[in-house]
Amino acid sequence: IITAYFVQLTELESGITSNRTSNSLNLTVPSLHPYYNYQWTVAAMTIALGPSSTPSIVQTNEDVPSTFPPNIIGKAVSSTSVSLSWDSLQPEDQNGIIRKYIANVTAASNGYTSRQVISTE
Repeated sequence: IITAYFVQLTELESGITSNRTSNSLNLTVPSLHPYYNYQWTVAAMTIALGPSSTPSIVQTNEDVPSTFPPNIIGKAVSSTSVSLSWDSLQPEDQNGIIRKYIANVTAASNGYTSRQVISTE
């Protein structure tokens, strides 16, 4: 009689491994990183632990970035325009594929806001 299932989960980006047990044929693992790859194996236990399954890999879904782009710089290039630049987010802060940036520029004198969408695709 199978008494439990032993699940080993490895975060491939960091190599961190965690072990879980389940008494049923499924297991939900919460609090994982968004858009990370995880490798997992399962072994059944009776009086002792049996052999592990072939490793499988699953990727968690994308999420919003963890933070804003670093090193945002604005420079006047004329009396009516500015040039904006910023650095890319660190991979661990992206939480997915960055598809576009949205830059909101607000005039200090009258509060007028201009919105620019910059596609990365």
